[in-house]
Amino acid sequence: FMVTHTQKLSGQEITLCLLAGLLTSLAFSDMGWLAWFGFIPYFLVLYRREPLWKPYFKASFFFGMAFYVGIMHWLPELHPLTWIPGINHVTSLLIVYGGILFVSLIVSTWIWLFGILLAFLKPQGLYCIFYPALLWVIIEWIQGLGDASLPWARLAVSQYQDLALLQIVHLTGSILIGGLMVLWNSALALFILEIIETPQFPFWKQKAFKTVAVLLVLLGTLHIYGAIRLNQASLQGKPFMAAIAQGNISQAEKWANTPEE
Repeated sequence: FMVTHTQKLSGQEITLCLLAGLLTSLAFSDMGWLAWFGFIPYFLVLYRREPLWKPYFKASFFFGMAFYVGIMHWLPELHPLTWIPGINHVTSLLIVYGGILFVSLIVSTWIWLFGILLAFLKPQGLYCIFYPALLWVIIEWIQGLGDASLPWARLAVSQYQDLALLQIVHLTGSILIGGLMVLWNSALALFILEIIETPQFPFWKQKAFKTVAVLLVLLGTLHIYGAIRLNQASLQGKPFMAAIAQGNISQAEKWANTPEE
């Protein structure tokens, strides 16, 4: 591919990385399908650049921040924090929105690491498809280790509505579903780049086309397996009505240092 050798990202590249992060974060609402395409702008930026750690880090910084800021959209629900002595509405807003940026900054370091490691691996050809998926699986696994683990926003969580696909979790675990999603995104990104760079060839003659086709068949097979498994599920016992009531406890009570705690 035609690659850029400068260390500085252009405004267009920054916009693409921010867009990728926001699109992927939206997948955690009721638009899980976005996670299968959200990474593409980010990978397009990476693969049109020489694999150097600085531009890969910068691209990953903007992608990671946009992704986790979107994930942390619930934090403003803590406002107002005026129940804390000395906190007014303005200070509460500063704490809440500052918290979004601070937490996003901390958690997105995993994505920065992802970008830096990818640059050091210097993937070429089909390795541009497989290395990102492998790195993502390893990073999601590491995120779940130890007492201080913080496995937020695992990609598989965004697929909570895709019950057919989730039936493979008992075989693969949730982490491999995330790896499969990154694999699909990187394959599509490489395929798009090949079409852009070599428009004289029809799409079915592009090198990445076979990989995209194989992955499409694999995804279809996994969904068929899941659908069969769901249909074979046997429910025993008598049905009954149930209700869940959400707790409505003030923050002051939650944080109060009382013997009842």
